[in-house]
Amino acid sequence: MIKKIFLTVILLTFILTTVESQTYNNYIWETYECVNLSPESQELIDTLRTEIDKILQAGHLAPLRISGADYKIEGYFLYQEPGRIITTLAMAYPYLTETQKQQVRNYVNNELSNPAYTPWAQNKFMAPNVGARREYYSMIPMNSTRMWDSDSGVWVTTGVWQWDWWWYLNGQYRPRISTLYGLWLYAYNSGDWSVVSKNWSAIKDYYNNNSGEGKLYGTMCAHIAIARMAFHENDTAMMDTAVANAINYFVQGTSFTYVEDQTRVNYYPYHYQDSRLQGGVYSGWMFLNVTPEIGRYLKNADPNLKTTVLNRHNEGKSRFPLWWITKSQYGSTWTGLESVGLCPEIIGMIFPIERWVAGVTKDTLVTYQIENSMYGIGDCYAIEALIYTITAFGTDTWVDVRTKPYISVIPTVLDFGKIEYGDSKTMELTIKNIGADTLYGTLTSDHEWIKLDPTSFTGNNVTIKVTVDNSVLNQKEGQYSGKINIDSNGGTATVDVIMTATCILVKPNPYNPDKGLLTFFGNGIIPDKTTIKIYTLSGELVKTLYSSINPAQKIAQEITWDGKNEEGYTVTSGIYLYTYQSPTEKGIGKFTVSH
Repeated sequence: MIKKIFLTVILLTFILTTVESQTYNNYIWETYECVNLSPESQELIDTLRTEIDKILQAGHLAPLRISGADYKIEGYFLYQEPGRIITTLAMAYPYLTETQKQQVRNYVNNELSNPAYTPWAQNKFMAPNVGARREYYSMIPMNSTRMWDSDSGVWVTTGVWQWDWWWYLNGQYRPRISTLYGLWLYAYNSGDWSVVSKNWSAIKDYYNNNSGEGKLYGTMCAHIAIARMAFHENDTAMMDTAVANAINYFVQGTSFTYVEDQTRVNYYPYHYQDSRLQGGVYSGWMFLNVTPEIGRYLKNADPNLKTTVLNRHNEGKSRFPLWWITKSQYGSTWTGLESVGLCPEIIGMIFPIERWVAGVTKDTLVTYQIENSMYGIGDCYAIEALIYTITAFGTDTWVDVRTKPYISVIPTVLDFGKIEYGDSKTMELTIKNIGADTLYGTLTSDHEWIKLDPTSFTGNNVTIKVTVDNSVLNQKEGQYSGKINIDSNGGTATVDVIMTATCILVKPNPYNPDKGLLTFFGNGIIPDKTTIKIYTLSGELVKTLYSSINPAQKIAQEITWDGKNEEGYTVTSGIYLYTYQSPTEKGIGKFTVSH
């Protein structure tokens, strides 16, 4: 009897787990794609491109500071999370020009080259005074003095515009794990999966250490992102962990009370716990950074959850009817007691719910004129709201990311080693599809001396022949590099090509033994290990020279000859051949003797 009960419990647990997995499967694996975009959206797309240009031209951006309070120390910072801007650029990517797309790829890779700017950075924030200023107004330089501020009761460093005050009371509690979703979305939209592959170990470590942050509606997307990246990296263990975490928090998230309690206690205590502040803000903190997938979950997972979410949402809209106008003269407590105006955060709280849960029409979204709400350069919440408005001009579709092809290229570096002047060498690379469907694409190189065969492909396991031709490069020494660019329906990839031009040459040519020595030179000569043999055209050996014992040798990469054969007689006029051999290369050349 006990055994039957035990088996029954196991069976029910399995059934419930399977049902939950199927219930939430779509939110984990299906991503939003906009199709059939109406030409009416072009004006908004042009505005979006202008905003993205501002980011690309500015370079790395410092956090945005906002102040509307009566005390100088009271202020507010946004976008201090390392890697936050990548989410905005990834969302904008499908609507950019080809030139901008390349610039975005360069920008993201530059950001990720600095460990302090990556979504998995050890530091919790980016320095508030490093990078281009986001603010449209001038930030007055301040002395970097540290002082006690009696108004706030904390030590502040005035040189960074009272960052200490905001971080001490507010910023240090804020979750940042949602930036992992932006990393995934960038790789997915751009096809630049190298940013994931080469950093996968660090990404996993960060997620495993911080996955508990993913319990708010705005941070649950991190589990989705890791599951999808793990799928691409063929990391089944990590994928299973992320899926299990996502399901766990989806189940708990059907209780709005649970999520708000987590929000209040662990992540946004400042505005929740001070009664003086509660009336001057909208408590929609759990909605910050909600993605389309999570919006779909909030709308469809549970009717009661949807009702509760929309009630809170409408509460915020009712409290601040002109919520999209951040400079409207509301008396608020967003940036401090007795402050005036709103913070762009309110757009980040309300707009995703409008678009993905309330499902308001494009005509309503357009009336917000969100393109006029930018508080500064790289105002992520406002730009993302603009993108959501653009998507409303198209048809909403949901695509399973596992049904899409994904490109994988091996190797990513082709080192051809040394290639003699006038010679060529061929190596191979393999293009594989590690996703679904059929992969197809084209290859180009950035130099004429890198030749590809074929230059287009269709298939899931394709071999490409890459030839480096030094008769086209026409170089006798030095290292040269180039790139192979691969564009496909499964993403883009690059392969670095490296070669070293080398040879052993003679001078002068023609050579007159009566006027001096003949010199063999070039980086093909290795001291103590190079042999040169001189022959007549009929194949008769004339002289053997060694880099180690030739007494006339001047420098390490020169071997000289006095024009005499092994018997000590000066050779006659004519054409002579020479061969050279070292541990790394061998070759043949010719020269003329003319008395």
